[in-house]
Amino acid sequence: MKHFINSYSAYLPVTIKEANWMFWKVNGHLIPENWNNTDIINMYDTYFAETWGNEDISSISEDNFAIAWETKNGNKQQNTISIQ
Repeated sequence: MKHFINSYSAYLPVTIKEANWMFWKVNGHLIPENWNNTDIINMYDTYFAETWGNEDISSISEDNFAIAWETKNGNKQQNTISIQ
């Protein structure tokens, strides 16, 4: 079962892992621990628009992201986050 955050309006739900992937593609590391749900959603919406069709982004290694994600989260279930 996937857990979604409210992101990119109501049209494109995204998991916290997918939000971290978007952040990774732009910054090369995972979302900082101290970010709240609003920060994550605002980042995702902004980065989604900025990276749409950007071919340079497609060359970013998913393998390194997968390693970083697994190291940080292991097999923990993804949390559902939303703006209250």
